[in-house]
Amino acid sequence: MLDRGEAYIGRTLDDLRTVFADHELIASLGCESVLNIPVRWRGRTLGSLNLLHEAGWYGADDAAACLPFAQLALPALLTQS
Repeated sequence: MLDRGEAYIGRTLDDLRTVFADHELIASLGCESVLNIPVRWRGRTLGSLNLLHEAGWYGADDAAACLPFAQLALPALLTQS
């Protein structure tokens, strides 16, 4: 999804289990939901902003609201590519 420029929202620990190999570590930190926002430049995904919280915390509105913050990482990612 991130490679296509789409955000990923995992709302529950079951969602995280299907996507993250380290889901047990994530759960041990008290996190059961995730929002991953791609950081893109000229059609390429260079990285992502990853936010974690309690179950059910993130929704589609959060993805749109966080996009400007994800883009703030762009200068640092451009120096690495």
